[in-house]
Amino acid sequence: MPTVRIDYFGMDGSGRNVTEAKKDAGAKIEEALSGDYSPVLIRSNGEGVLIFREPKYGWGYALIHPDTQGVIRSNGSAYPTKNEAELKARNHLAQIIFTHDGPDGSEVIKDKHDLHNHKRWVTWQRLYKRWIDAGATDHIAHNNACQGLEP
Repeated sequence: MPTVRIDYFGMDGSGRNVTEAKKDAGAKIEEALSGDYSPVLIRSNGEGVLIFREPKYGWGYALIHPDTQGVIRSNGSAYPTKNEAELKARNHLAQIIFTHDGPDGSEVIKDKHDLHNHKRWVTWQRLYKRWIDAGATDHIAHNNACQGLEP
């Protein structure tokens, strides 16, 4: 039997007939509007991320840059849970605030596994820069940093 697909108040629905398709969309709307919608703002070193939930797409986050005068730019991703969105947002913020000669951004990361990966990323970034500063080509600097070699 063919499946009827509809757009019902902005939500997709499907079923054996229009009535079932509306019920499907209605159930999706009810699920989307229930639960936690409280946003989270994380700031560090003048940068920030806003974690938010949209009814149709789920959890996401947006970067807040001071040089854009407060304009928020979304990362374009949707995550099924608030926790997943927050983990990704914290990692993204940590990379944004990283500096070669200052803070590494790790203070915003709360997950132990993500912190370990971030520290490895910081080590690579700093090695790569040292190789470039020593006059290596991009290819050589990249290869040597991947191997953990010092210039």
